[in-house]
Amino acid sequence: KGILTTTATNVLSINNPGTHSLVVNSPASNGFVNGPVRRSTASTGDYLLPTGKGSTYDPVQVRPSAATSSVYQAEYFGTAFSDLSSISPINGVSNQEYWEISTVSGVDAAIILTLTGSVPGAVASDAVVVVRYNGSDWVNFSTGGTLIQPGNSSSGSARSSVATINGFYTFGYGVAGTLPIRLLNFDARKISSGSAFITWSISSNSNAQHFEVLKSTDGRNFFTSGSINAQDRQFNYSFTDNNLQSGTSYYRLRMIDKNGLVSFSQT
Repeated sequence: KGILTTTATNVLSINNPGTHSLVVNSPASNGFVNGPVRRSTASTGDYLLPTGKGSTYDPVQVRPSAATSSVYQAEYFGTAFSDLSSISPINGVSNQEYWEISTVSGVDAAIILTLTGSVPGAVASDAVVVVRYNGSDWVNFSTGGTLIQPGNSSSGSARSSVATINGFYTFGYGVAGTLPIRLLNFDARKISSGSAFITWSISSNSNAQHFEVLKSTDGRNFFTSGSINAQDRQFNYSFTDNNLQSGTSYYRLRMIDKNGLVSFSQT
């Protein structure tokens, strides 16, 4: 064990693209990277970047949207960001920590943050989500991801939207019912030589209006394969693609909520 101190010009790069726990072996408060760290990926699994500062270990995970060789970088800061202003539906953000995370190369990704204690200011009726600093305010970055409830939880993980990761991220909170669609799962399975069955579920506090099933043959260029209107009090949906071709097909879900916000699932 040991704490590795890095700098912007001397970054530790973890080049093994595997997700096995031995690639990053048992990081803890006496073994993490104090400064920026990079990690190479080659799948859609969850990749842990063992970030921390001082004597605090507080990692971030990255979930790439496609099995394309990619590199992501992260650094943890165990203090309040210089600007704590936020935009509705976010009512407040953590004043204890934040991360700087970027896509060095490769595909869009979601980030996963894990609580090590409750977020100051959040109450039980809130939900805790990943938020992003847009240059002037902290904004919701969880559309299509997952949240933590109740808001005063001291443990649990929140997953962000799938996007090009570049900037500052931390935990934010808002009244649970005001936060957008929460996608619980998304799956695609081949059911015959010419058909695939796509299923997904959303949480009971989502305000979904419409879904589009997007399809691709290369994991990058997507087109609409089908669409479904959301129904009140319906949380499980499915779609059958009867135009399955030979080779690999990739699927992604485009979600539109009643406020007009658009988000995407992982591929």
